Amino acid sequence: MGYESKLYIVDKHEHLDNNREVFWTFLQKIAEFYMAKIDQELLDVFQDRTVGDDWELYADDGNTLIKKDKYGRKLTYASVDDVLSVAEECEKHCHYSRYVPLIAYLKAIKENCERDRWKNIIVIHYGY
Repeated sequence: MGYESKLYIVDKHEHLDNNREVFWTFLQKIAEFYMAKIDQELLDVFQDRTVGDDWELYADDGNTLIKKDKYGRKLTYASVDDVLSVAEECEKHCHYSRYVPLIAYLKAIKENCERDRWKNIIVIHYGY
């Protein structure tokens, strides 16, 4: 198991300027999962993709911009597909109860949203 982790499921909204270039990305929280300690395999899913400097994610107060986690590390993200496939594999060998609702929620996103809609939904890792 890794260090304490929270996963934010967010809807990524890209705002375009007149030239159709992204100038601002707002991450709207849909759900939070307090995972406590998760497997290294799941942590590894988030290692290669850092949240952009122009991306904005706000804390529950709606005013505090979150750019780094409690350890001072930049936030990282992964796709719904990547997190789902690794979480399912981790749950098979460790039977960690916190994987069950995460897996069910991510499956529900895939099953109930149109493909062009859920591709904007990503998972943010936040260490605390």
